[in-house]
Amino acid sequence: MNGLHRFYIVAVIVSSMLGAVPQKSIGAGLASDSYYELDVLLETQAGDSLRLSEMQGAPTIVAMFYGSCPHVCPMIISTISAIEARLSQEDRGYLQVLMITLDPERDTPAALAELADRHRVDNRRWRFARTAPADVRLVAAVLDIKYRRLPDGGFNHSSPILLLDGDGREISRSEKLGVPDTLFVQQVATALRKSAIDD
Repeated sequence: MNGLHRFYIVAVIVSSMLGAVPQKSIGAGLASDSYYELDVLLETQAGDSLRLSEMQGAPTIVAMFYGSCPHVCPMIISTISAIEARLSQEDRGYLQVLMITLDPERDTPAALAELADRHRVDNRRWRFARTAPADVRLVAAVLDIKYRRLPDGGFNHSSPILLLDGDGREISRSEKLGVPDTLFVQQVATALRKSAIDD
């Protein structure tokens, strides 16, 4: 099972638990198995509103994290930065990065902006974002990211790094942190070059 069928089964189950039924986004030309079909409103480190469907058009690396995480989450960010470093400057210019927090209460736009500055990422291409607490559960379920809140306020969570094409379809995911997965880097580069040709 994959694509739109998986999306709607997961979304309906999770949304039923939350007492709401998700609606499809209205982005034009979305693929039937696109993650961008999920109509979730995000708020970025700049305080801007963003819908997933607005990420259309270029390959995107997506991961979930939380800002107060002391170990794994900084490693997710540094791994994505290391993946970027292995790309040519031209290829890198086509890449988008979307980091969605598991902790929207504490990860305010100001906190996310400070995090972006601390990691010295390119704010033109990297978006650190939060969504409504109820939507965090839905996004994590659709992306197949498992998490649970700990008594100390932190989170125990899986840490895949996903690669989506310009239509929001999953191309690949990697669980390797620290040293970038060579195959994943190659897949990112291939997706970026294809996107450049299609433009």
